[in-house]
Amino acid sequence: MDRESLVILGIFAGAVLLFLVLGIKEKRRWQKSLKKRIEKEFGRFCNGNVTADHMSRIKKYHEKHKSDASVPGLDDITWSDLDMDRVFSKWNVTYSAAGEEVLYHTLRTPLYDTDLINERDKEIRYFCEHGKERLELQFASALCGGKEGISLYDHLDDFGGSEGTEGDPADSVQSHADPSSLRSHIIAPILLAAAIALIFVNVKIGIISLITVLVINMAWYFNSRPKILPYLETIRRVCAELAGCHEILARKDLIFKDELFDKRVKALEDAASNLKGFKKGAVWVIAGDAGSASPLAVVKDYVNMALHIDLVIFADMSNKLEKHIGDVDAIHTGLGYLEMLCAAASLRDALPYVCRPVFDDKESAENIYHPLINDPVKNSYELDKGMLLTGSNASGKSTFLKTVAINMIMAQTFNIACADSFHTGIHKIFTSMALKDDLAAKESYFMAEIRAMKRIISNSDNDIKIACFVDEVLRGTNTIERIAASSVILEYMASNGIFCIAATHDIELASLLKDSYENYHFEESVEGDEVKFNYILNKGKAVSRNAIRLLKVMGYEDGIVEKATRRAEGFDKSGIWT
Repeated sequence: MDRESLVILGIFAGAVLLFLVLGIKEKRRWQKSLKKRIEKEFGRFCNGNVTADHMSRIKKYHEKHKSDASVPGLDDITWSDLDMDRVFSKWNVTYSAAGEEVLYHTLRTPLYDTDLINERDKEIRYFCEHGKERLELQFASALCGGKEGISLYDHLDDFGGSEGTEGDPADSVQSHADPSSLRSHIIAPILLAAAIALIFVNVKIGIISLITVLVINMAWYFNSRPKILPYLETIRRVCAELAGCHEILARKDLIFKDELFDKRVKALEDAASNLKGFKKGAVWVIAGDAGSASPLAVVKDYVNMALHIDLVIFADMSNKLEKHIGDVDAIHTGLGYLEMLCAAASLRDALPYVCRPVFDDKESAENIYHPLINDPVKNSYELDKGMLLTGSNASGKSTFLKTVAINMIMAQTFNIACADSFHTGIHKIFTSMALKDDLAAKESYFMAEIRAMKRIISNSDNDIKIACFVDEVLRGTNTIERIAASSVILEYMASNGIFCIAATHDIELASLLKDSYENYHFEESVEGDEVKFNYILNKGKAVSRNAIRLLKVMGYEDGIVEKATRRAEGFDKSGIWT
């Protein structure tokens, strides 16, 4: 070989070596930075909101697994009424797609067995008390990544033979990229090797041949790769989670120092064992740990363009994945569950104070508060039956309903409540609070209301009691029919064992339902031109009204205010509008 050839090869080898060294350094820097970030974020709420597109991906796991539970979890109306997407976003201290997806699923599927609740509580407390072990687990979870890009469940079932998730052959991997045809890409490295060998015979012709082959290979690559890109991303996700699983299992004696986790570790070991050999050659399929912009990842990308390694490996991996979809799901679930426990431990540390709920026949709370409100007003109550909540607009009724409902969810998922003490039963939780007209279905607000109320009654049974939270019962109809219908519906709920907290402006209901519901209220005070609320829960029905006073505060003419006042006072005395 002449000197010129040696120089060219030396420069090429040096460049590759430099990229490898830089990639390794970048990976170590990223790992160190990640551990610092995990330590810093524990015990804090997340600042950013999850985008609608991201949330749609997170929900994919829940959609696949919601039917696994014997008792349905929170339905879409309840989840939306309680603004649980925002609650989830604030509590989402996770570092992998598996973690955040299982956290979301956990919040949507409360437990209905106190033994299971207590078992999960022990698991969460372990990570509260073992910071070093928790850090190791969260770091290994972060290696799984996957928060950006497609959901694992977008295409996982498409690998299941000739038919896709819905039995449609058009959705299968084979319909878009037959693995057998992809094996023809083995020609790419053969052509490149021949061109490189030619350099040793004739440098100029060899270099021209090398450039030509690279151009051909890259054009072929970019023509073939888009067809399998969604599935390639799925393969990458599987490989990344398998790598994270191996990392956790390699450190199991360091992370899990309690036999409490033996079954969960064994399930991961079994699934990982069934996928043994799946990751062979996966280094060319998985994106760089430090992100796709790292030097090492850049090297991988260019090597794949030249040699088509990821396409050839994909062909073999897709055939293996077809036989082990259940094991992939088991690993995703197992890893996600462990990281969910860490997120729950972080939540306990982030909240000002929490208590362990007592599950009995009582419904009471001492100094309960909403977990997302800064400097919240605490309230207490003790109930022998349901609660009818009255008060003015903006006095705190809706927030109180959400406070109790969210704390019930926390009790049945994480065995904590934002209170000094919290007694409650095991409930299926429903709401009817923030409904909207369905224009697409040509359904009025009132129709949406009565459907929402009917679903609550229809879900009652003798096995698990219902707790429901209703804001402004049947507000979408006239006063006479609203009071008549809502009083009977609420009476029916109480007589059929449904625990209900209902907020209303209809003060008449306080008298009509005094035997079925306990009366509580919020009140306000007028100071100068301001109406002020203290958001403190009081026993009894509301006695103050602020609507007419607000007319005066907003500058309406005295004549309007005075006439409205006289008319209201006249109705209070006679029961007749004049």
